[in-house]
Amino acid sequence: ELSVGNKKRTNPQNAWIHGFLFPPAAKIMTKHLKMKITPKMAKYILKARCAVDYVPALDEWIQIDTRDMKTVRMMKFIEDCLKYMATKYGEYIAGPDDMNYNKIQQ
Repeated sequence: ELSVGNKKRTNPQNAWIHGFLFPPAAKIMTKHLKMKITPKMAKYILKARCAVDYVPALDEWIQIDTRDMKTVRMMKFIEDCLKYMATKYGEYIAGPDDMNYNKIQQ
């Protein structure tokens, strides 16, 4: 749901997806699809798959921009991306629980 959580996603969360999610996802996709996938392309693919929420009042699925996500929704996005990569490509990307957000350089 769009309003889950009340705090805007954190800078470390944002830094993590751009440094530790999209680049390795791009490498995995490139390997499996046998075509060059950039981190930006991986971001678009993952957002299309994992940043969509059903809005009952509209009876529609809408894509949520990561910059508009609250902290709880961002955690769900990250978790869904990791599950998607493991399910579709059979490859593991270490999640943020495996590292300390505070060690990520801003």
